[in-house]
Amino acid sequence: PLGVVGTDASRVLAFARGEDLVAVVTRRPSLGPIESTTDLELPAGTWRVLLGANDAGELEGRVPVADVLDGWSAGLLERVR
Repeated sequence: PLGVVGTDASRVLAFARGEDLVAVVTRRPSLGPIESTTDLELPAGTWRVLLGANDAGELEGRVPVADVLDGWSAGLLERVR
């Protein structure tokens, strides 16, 4: 499991799947988008979104969940470095 902190942290589950993949899902998506004050703590490295936000660019460290999901209820990230 990965750390999620902020307003909607209880609505987000995030897991590292091996060394190079992160899965993020929301609980109760019917409540609307995740607040921008909710952050995901990524493992070391540089990550890009495979499923979710199309233009998130390269991500590192602590990032807003809203930037990863962009309104989606689930997302996948892959390590690029």
